[in-house]
Amino acid sequence: MSAGQHANRSGKSVYLLMGAMVLGGAATVADASFLVPGGTLAPVPAEADLPGGVVVDGGVALPFAGVGYTGTLTTTVFTGDISNPFGINRLTFAYLLTNDASSAHVLHRLTITDFVTALTDVSYQSTSTGVVPSFADRSTTDVIGFQFQNLLGGSEIDPGMQSRLLVIQTDATTYAPTIATVIDGSSANVASFAPSAAVGIPEPGSAALLGTAGAALLARRRRRRCA
Repeated sequence: MSAGQHANRSGKSVYLLMGAMVLGGAATVADASFLVPGGTLAPVPAEADLPGGVVVDGGVALPFAGVGYTGTLTTTVFTGDISNPFGINRLTFAYLLTNDASSAHVLHRLTITDFVTALTDVSYQSTSTGVVPSFADRSTTDVIGFQFQNLLGGSEIDPGMQSRLLVIQTDATTYAPTIATVIDGSSANVASFAPSAAVGIPEPGSAALLGTAGAALLARRRRRRCA
């Protein structure tokens, strides 16, 4: 068996196991809303008790700018979330997307990369205020997206508005800087956090370096495209 075949079989086994957890009706996954590669959640489930635990990083509103719009994305990383169906010692990621009042355009979509190795449970916090996402999708193993349209109880994010708190609970124990993309016709990249395959959780305070790390990631991807 080749390495690629082994990895593919291992990945399938993990998601089959996750499905068995749901069918088993374990108390820890009773309210779970798993999002597997190729899957869509429509509408996105609302959960009142998310997120919980201790903030280990993030919580800083980072700016982005596209053609006709500006705004901020706040990413927060939690551990010790008792509602995380993968375990209390696993990481939960929360995202808050804001469209500046001065923007000329609405916002339609947010995507976050680097979830390729992670099992994910996706929802939004019902007790937060803002625009409800229409649906969430994971068209590839790597990217999770939240769509904002006038359907399934959701809407676009108008100027001066923000999203509900978007929550991705994972089985990851480590995290790293990544790139999120805000889309409305044109796209704008902004630094964020996502699961990492590295060993050990980074020291708190990475948010102070997140802009630099995000810029490095963007530069590297541009060089690859130009090569």
